[in-house]
Amino acid sequence: MKRMFTLILALLMTILVFGGTAAYAEEETADPAAEPVNPYVGLWEITGQKDGDELTVYADAGMKAYLDFLPNGAIYAVMTDGTDVIDDYLAYEVTGENALDLYEGGDPIPAVYDPETGVITATEPEYGTETYVQRVTEDPLPDIRALVDHSDEEQTWYGYTMTEGELTVNLLEMLPQMDMDPRDFYLTLAPDGTGYLQFGDEEAGGEITWTETEFIAEDEGVPYTREGDHILLAIEETTILELAPEGEVEALLAVMEHGADDETDAEPVEFSPEDVVGSWEFTKAKAYGTEVPASATGQSMSLVLKEDGAASLTAGGSTTDNLEYWFEDDGSVVLGVGSYEALRLTFDGTVLTLNSMGVEMIFERVD
Repeated sequence: MKRMFTLILALLMTILVFGGTAAYAEEETADPAAEPVNPYVGLWEITGQKDGDELTVYADAGMKAYLDFLPNGAIYAVMTDGTDVIDDYLAYEVTGENALDLYEGGDPIPAVYDPETGVITATEPEYGTETYVQRVTEDPLPDIRALVDHSDEEQTWYGYTMTEGELTVNLLEMLPQMDMDPRDFYLTLAPDGTGYLQFGDEEAGGEITWTETEFIAEDEGVPYTREGDHILLAIEETTILELAPEGEVEALLAVMEHGADDETDAEPVEFSPEDVVGSWEFTKAKAYGTEVPASATGQSMSLVLKEDGAASLTAGGSTTDNLEYWFEDDGSVVLGVGSYEALRLTFDGTVLTLNSMGVEMIFERVD
């Protein structure tokens, strides 16, 4: 029987081969400072809540509630009343300038940011309850994860990203496109030094033991490091599997799945194949309410859709010319090979748009 880590590496390579075409959007840009900036990343604190005419000031009630807005759209939340401490993961999605949606396992809770006061006001749609959130500016910032002790509990992480050299694939996006469930790629660790690692395939899973520096399966050790709450597993020198806490991934998947439901209800745009046949070029990107030219992202991409259903994509100087494209009822133009879907773009009658992790990459006709 093959070793577990060897099977995992084989699956990683399969995802890289089939997902590499779509992964260029996750590569580091030449000028990170030119990328759209998410204004909400950082530590915030819930200062109070208003229900009808009743206002609860958390400080007066002896409560503290911190929200750590992470760049990937998750929120790590910690609340304490001075004795008990609870933690959970929420999620957020930037919907426009000074506007965002918060998610707590259900429908979005709309929120508005007031630049003058520096306060986010979230309004629960059903009951009208308002929650007030303000950025924490004290120095040094509180270490809210230090308030929670999970050392005596079993914990689970899900596969989050995979990196091979300079190429990074977001597994939460890529696996569903390959008819795989991201929840089937997980690591569970127990306080006694035992655990279980599963990476999709039935055979690529099994019991492990672990130390502070490596995971061990069938007498084979693989080193890992920690970055905050994330685990970086070095399957090979150039192949890194990043795993994120279960709650963080579940929060992100809930937002993605909610967005997928919304898309199915959208009115499709009527167009004919002739409307999209031709050459297209990536010209600009939109994210977090900010629009930037393609040149500022460090990405150079072009797309050719031919009359016979063939397509080619050039990204970063490399061309993939064995692609096909077809149309979906929701108005999407899908690129792939056979039944495999590599990219999905929407057409609004004028431009083609690729949405990757909340970033809209817009292609305009050049022929």
